[in-house]
Amino acid sequence: MDNSGQYVLPDGTLDDRNIWSRETLYQGMNGKLVERFYVSPERSYVFKPLTNDATEDREVWVYQHILHLFPKIYPQLLASSGPGRGEQSWTIYEDIGPLRHEYSLQHALGVVKEMACWHSLPKTHWDGIPATGPKPPIEQIVSELLIREDEVIVVMKQMGISNRFLEDIRLVAEGQVFTGDKVLCHGDLHLGNYAETESGEIYILDWEHAHPNLSLWDLYHLIDMSHPLFPKQMTSSDREAILNCYIDQTAALRGTQGNQNKDSFKQDYYLFAALFSLWMLLLIQGDLRQESTLWPKDKLLTQWGETSSSLMECLELLDAYKVESNYIDKTVNS
Repeated sequence: MDNSGQYVLPDGTLDDRNIWSRETLYQGMNGKLVERFYVSPERSYVFKPLTNDATEDREVWVYQHILHLFPKIYPQLLASSGPGRGEQSWTIYEDIGPLRHEYSLQHALGVVKEMACWHSLPKTHWDGIPATGPKPPIEQIVSELLIREDEVIVVMKQMGISNRFLEDIRLVAEGQVFTGDKVLCHGDLHLGNYAETESGEIYILDWEHAHPNLSLWDLYHLIDMSHPLFPKQMTSSDREAILNCYIDQTAALRGTQGNQNKDSFKQDYYLFAALFSLWMLLLIQGDLRQESTLWPKDKLLTQWGETSSSLMECLELLDAYKVESNYIDKTVNS
């Protein structure tokens, strides 16, 4: 896109003098708007300013170094402001048209197969990416749960969760679990960040949270992360199908036996998901207490319900595995 400069002002905002019309797609966490803009009635693009101050230049890096290795599962990056522009950073993408952010097992399986591919990239491909994402890592999440133990106990009592789960939280805090190698993660793969086009293609969007992390991070966001604007109902059978697909696809890509550690991997996932969901409930609870919030209260209540359901289902599955294999005891004694 050689003429991008005529559409963007020096301060990193759209120049209405050279734009036929524009419409808001969504608002970023910092209040800036991602917009579709038309340069004629027949030609449109998507303008994305820096929407999270902790992600400057990250998405452009991923486009330049990673995404060209994959099939066209992402909108094409047409222009950018260049590195080091700070709050004035911007990107322009191809407009792939109206998008449907509706959950289906078929779509999730398609996404998880692609996820297995970027998770299987050798470290040499993503060595230059920032080491952390905008959200706290699982170690920090667990530490916060312990610091806020009184609040955690209240939530657990409200949901009928045994205080024995606190033992799992302390175990993770001691570094006894989640010790696998890190992979390249999308970082924010909730339902709002992948979508189906009108022609039925699946696109994976918004890579500005990409960073090295455990594979469980992306899997949780795809499977059990709830979002106020993109509700979904996850079922135990869908969760199992997605995890099985990921394990099998990863094994095929890496030339390993998929069934060898399948149960252990799932146990790790259920524990990770339960911890993350419990932390999310504290965040949602805090938002509900505020007079003014980024999300409508009814949307937050829906998110609370979805997150609570995921937490309870993952704990039930984790408990079933504990009974069968004494998972936690084995971990401690290894």
